[in-house]
Amino acid sequence: MSRRPRESESESESEAEAPLRLDEPLAEEGLQDIDFDFDDPQERHAPSILGLLRKHPLADVAPRPALAALADLLAGDPRSVGTVVGSGGGDDLIGFVAAVDLAAYDAGAHAGVDAARACLGELAAGAARPVLVTHAFFVNTPPKVVAAAFQCFVADLDGAAFEADALVVPVRAADEDRDEAPRAKKARVAVSCASFHDDEFARASRDALDLGGGATLLALDPGQFAAAVARVGALAEET
Repeated sequence: MSRRPRESESESESEAEAPLRLDEPLAEEGLQDIDFDFDDPQERHAPSILGLLRKHPLADVAPRPALAALADLLAGDPRSVGTVVGSGGGDDLIGFVAAVDLAAYDAGAHAGVDAARACLGELAAGAARPVLVTHAFFVNTPPKVVAAAFQCFVADLDGAAFEADALVVPVRAADEDRDEAPRAKKARVAVSCASFHDDEFARASRDALDLGGGATLLALDPGQFAAAVARVGALAEET
């Protein structure tokens, strides 16, 4: 696994390997041999981010044009920060984590931000500086890769100095028959989520809002979020 410096599009295109499909999980065979790259989001990643967002909890409540606008913002707006995960230096991604400082945008200035504000509603109403944190990964992305992406993102978030007083994280609740992923045992979680990392965010959250359809918004203090990421890393090491 590596974090690459920014590359020009021509360099990336010349080094790209066969594209990864957004509509199917990673093939288990040979998965351990993939060299995963951790990069800053760039404009060329927007289509891949949008593909991942279409299976994100926000897709249940945000109109499609707003989702596309949010993908463009996460990929290319210098006021957003994040980490994208790919392979071989190509444009296709297997996952991403990104944040938007909602207070940095005036009402009506950006369709994606306006849609996010409408979704957050009362959960963010009491926060002076709410920051939306979105993330999505292929369903069988190795836990250590997921953990590394969150660890890179926390470093990015610290460097951005957003002065956030609330990180709002959309998650999806688990199906009752889901396979067990690595998670802490003998601990009660207010919202049982569809992924082991979201379980840790739910456990650390100070508040939660059910959006319906299995989508839930979690509110965390920056310290609570960092502690949850540390726990995600510890659980990933146990696998």
